[in-house]
Amino acid sequence: MKNSNKAIAALLLCSVMLTGCGALKRNKSLETSPESEVPESERTVGPEFVVTAFPYTEPADVAWQYQVIYDNSAIWQYDEAVDVNINRFLYGVMDLDNDGYLEIIKSGCYDSVYQTTTKIFEVTPEGTLTEIDTSLFNNDINAAPDLWDLDEWYSFVDENGNLNYLVINIINREAAGIAYTYSIMSIQDNQIIYRPVCERVEDYGRYIYYDANGNEITKEEFDAIYASDYADIIEYKMSMTWFNEVELYRIEESYNGFRF
Repeated sequence: MKNSNKAIAALLLCSVMLTGCGALKRNKSLETSPESEVPESERTVGPEFVVTAFPYTEPADVAWQYQVIYDNSAIWQYDEAVDVNINRFLYGVMDLDNDGYLEIIKSGCYDSVYQTTTKIFEVTPEGTLTEIDTSLFNNDINAAPDLWDLDEWYSFVDENGNLNYLVINIINREAAGIAYTYSIMSIQDNQIIYRPVCERVEDYGRYIYYDANGNEITKEEFDAIYASDYADIIEYKMSMTWFNEVELYRIEESYNGFRF
């Protein structure tokens, strides 16, 4: 693993991206935290933690896009008649595919602590909102990455020029333990592309590891896959500013927080 990404890998393993409706973020001492497997020497972010800001394409004028998102808030804001058994909604504005047109992310939690849901809508050149196809994981809530309240996003650009994000999904399998699925996510052709990399299951202090195809592997094999196909490919870091009040200025604040 690259030295510059050791600290990132430790953070990812510990808690940076493990949201699970905020349960692990609020209590990092829970037994479900994988922190115990990370050497103490790798838990501190040192001078080698070097991740640059992504050089996003800055739209010539974004004010009109803020207005489009706000004017169409009925499409993306919480609706208790539609969003049954989902609560604690958060919204965030980004340009996930770096095409100059902003997206509004709607992410919420099911009543069950370890299940989240995500919808994404993008501004069109015509001044409307179109929904990004998230059916790849929204047809199975257990397969969806936990974007809810995810403050720090790590990404890389693949060989085709697509901007990809490292995401994690936490699944509480009750008697079978808690699974942490590490995946790669991007937006291409108006739909979510989602590729699992590896999985780690914690079952009362016992750890089981799987590859992307669900085959059980050793810890050494898991570490190698995690490093080469996940942590080592990180190039960029950005922050998300979430909000839960549907106001025009909140939309602008959220995007400004993402860019910088």
